[in-house]
Amino acid sequence: FFDKYQNFVRIAREGMSGWVLKAMGDGAAENAREMFQMHEVYICLIAFLAVATAVGIPLVNMLCPLGGHVFGRVYTHGQPNTKRVAICVDFSQLFHASVEESERKKIMQALSTWKKNEDNNISDGLLNVTITLSDLETSSGAIKKLQKAGHGISIAVDESGSSDSIKKAYQAYEDALGSSPSWYHTGNATTGGHAQKHLTASKLGMRSAMWSSYIEADSGLTREQVQALVGELDTHRGGNYIYVKLQQPGKQGGLLDVLKLVSGDSVHGMSPKDKFLPTTISLVSLDQILMEL
Repeated sequence: FFDKYQNFVRIAREGMSGWVLKAMGDGAAENAREMFQMHEVYICLIAFLAVATAVGIPLVNMLCPLGGHVFGRVYTHGQPNTKRVAICVDFSQLFHASVEESERKKIMQALSTWKKNEDNNISDGLLNVTITLSDLETSSGAIKKLQKAGHGISIAVDESGSSDSIKKAYQAYEDALGSSPSWYHTGNATTGGHAQKHLTASKLGMRSAMWSSYIEADSGLTREQVQALVGELDTHRGGNYIYVKLQQPGKQGGLLDVLKLVSGDSVHGMSPKDKFLPTTISLVSLDQILMEL
């Protein structure tokens, strides 16, 4: 390697050593120059590893959606052709202080339109609610009610974006709900999808969920959003992870529009070809499930 790239190595060494010597000052320059000459190969190797680390780790994090499976059990989509979808929403937005109880009742009433599936003994009409450590610390009672009603509960990083918050949320979940969480949700923040987060979740025995359809909604969906979601539903006929991010937590119209489309109703004059069953990510992501062709 050094025979082939010795000119490049020498230029890199001289440039680096010149910068370091200038920063050190004249007093220590002579001793430092001798050190560079004696340990040229090792110093260049250290410099190469430093550059590879500084560039490589951010690159891996940015490309993690393409190779996240290397670090954990990462899902962007469940089983197609099952007519089951997972609708994901943040707890902090669904139970925000600005959200009136009447708005939440509208959502629960919309979910109640799906009847019990007697063949599989599972209740459809469920949401997947993403919680953080702070949610567990401040609203464990509301989270328990959601879990008792059958809704899926997954954990996510908090505002700090650290992997340690996943571990703390995992422990807080066990303490508050008496069971272990099965899913980690990346959310829409870049930090949530970093390789380290997937690795942490995998070590804790959790699967990682991203999303196949991401919708930023306010008082309702736009025509473009409806067209995109209808296209996704018609293409896969189930298995969709629909992550609804509410821009204004007090406005729930976007989530209600998603529920209308999933139920087969029309929004902006568009509707999917089939009716779908909103249920938990675990059921949407079963490795072995009967498909409806």
